[in-house]
Amino acid sequence: MGRLFTVTVLNALALWLTSEFLAVFTVVPFAGEAPYNSIFSFLLLGLFLGIINAILMPIVKIATLPLYIVTLGLWALVVNGISLWILRLISDAIGWGVRVENFWWDAVWAALVLALVNWFVSAIASALGVKAK
Repeated sequence: MGRLFTVTVLNALALWLTSEFLAVFTVVPFAGEAPYNSIFSFLLLGLFLGIINAILMPIVKIATLPLYIVTLGLWALVVNGISLWILRLISDAIGWGVRVENFWWDAVWAALVLALVNWFVSAIASALGVKAK
């Protein structure tokens, strides 16, 4: 249970920083009082992203393994864009959350920034002694 909480918080922090860096990647907060609605929104989106990455992405990665080999790993950007696109579909279904305009450019670009920010946040957390894996 501790790992799920850690991954959720790190994903939420990475989503928040990515939404601050990129104009094409925005988050519409849950209805309620500010700043609690934004915090709740990012934490719930972090949980959703963690679930997507834990359940769906291994299947997508195995199914597209030849593309990883052919592109020497650059296909991972597209796969991460797919995870953000799935998060966007979930957000559209519930009426709030992630907004990404175009899949190809915006979602893949946001996935690159999110991966870099998540790496940075995870490195800081690891230096502080917080284990996510």
